[in-house]
Amino acid sequence: MRRAMAPFHSWLRGVAIASRQDPPRFIELMMLCLAIFSLVAWSFWESSYFLVVCVSYILGASASILVREMIAPSPNTRLVRCIVALSALIALFCLYIAYTTVHPLHWLNQLTQ
Repeated sequence: MRRAMAPFHSWLRGVAIASRQDPPRFIELMMLCLAIFSLVAWSFWESSYFLVVCVSYILGASASILVREMIAPSPNTRLVRCIVALSALIALFCLYIAYTTVHPLHWLNQLTQ
């Protein structure tokens, strides 16, 4: 049993070290992973809630990355900004899909109930 858990423990130890070394980047990575999971859930259940959550995670991670790059620029700032802009455009396109596939205010009415 101990050998079977060894890879999990080393993975968990790596996650803990990564979260201590660079917490903002770790949070951004978690937000993007949750966005991917909600996008997969949307592809199975086709509920606009999952798509809206995905968009909010992507836009939140993009804003966090831009703020981090403004505070402490990395050597490849231009590439990072292009990737963030591209991900924001993809998120807005997903939001447009969610808006057009459902009655315009139907999902908003469901949120308030």
